[in-house]
Amino acid sequence: METDILLSIVIPVYNVQNYIGKCLNSLKTLDCRIEILVVDDGSPDDSCEVIKNYVKDNSNVHYIKKENGGVSSARNLGIALSKGKYITFGAKEQWDVQQWAVYMAERNKEKLPIYLYGQSMGAASVLMASGHTLPPEVKGLIADCGFQSMERQMRDMADNWFHLHYIPLLLKEMDCLCHFVAGFRMKDADTTEAMKRNTRPVLFFHGEKDTYVYPNNSFQNYMLCKAPKELVIVQGARHLCSAYADPELYQRTVMEFFEKYDGSNSEK
Repeated sequence: METDILLSIVIPVYNVQNYIGKCLNSLKTLDCRIEILVVDDGSPDDSCEVIKNYVKDNSNVHYIKKENGGVSSARNLGIALSKGKYITFGAKEQWDVQQWAVYMAERNKEKLPIYLYGQSMGAASVLMASGHTLPPEVKGLIADCGFQSMERQMRDMADNWFHLHYIPLLLKEMDCLCHFVAGFRMKDADTTEAMKRNTRPVLFFHGEKDTYVYPNNSFQNYMLCKAPKELVIVQGARHLCSAYADPELYQRTVMEFFEKYDGSNSEK
């Protein structure tokens, strides 16, 4: 009998032989009903061998090898192969993030600081989750190229990809489809109220050349956020590419954020 999947975790991989072991080790104690799909985006290093060692001993870890095509293509392939039914643009994923934070805090015997990090829809989900009750160990959030709402993202995609400038009827039909098929409304995938309630520091990143999720989304989230905040626009970076476009800036900013707030006692 096939096990019902509670959650799918997709891990895009490229040249991370020194880190992927630590990542997979941190997931070893998870419920077997959580599937882990590791998508190797054509790594020329020994990432493959490290991952295969984990696959042998863990039936819920799956290794997928593909030709190099970028992090987005790796992530999309993992999503396509996952056994999960729906992607809800953060409407339901925000609760996964919140429950994940609780799960980690309960196992965090040393009370080490926890930071919630997400990219694109993951960033939006992290921001939405910040409006819910989180463990005190969660010291801050990092949101890289997150959108502000599902409706806004649909409007931008329709305009940018299909040159459709007025789509109220289409949005209404999409909302009905989301409601009757997947059990959520488009308004549920929106960061507005969470950003107003959030009390934890937020570090926003966005690529200047992002044409998938426009930088204005991070500007809007930044303006809505009432907590301590910082916005970094990475020059020349496209969607999901800020860390690659300027790795020194990205790493330095993240480390400074950690150092500044690791001792913070802010709680929701």
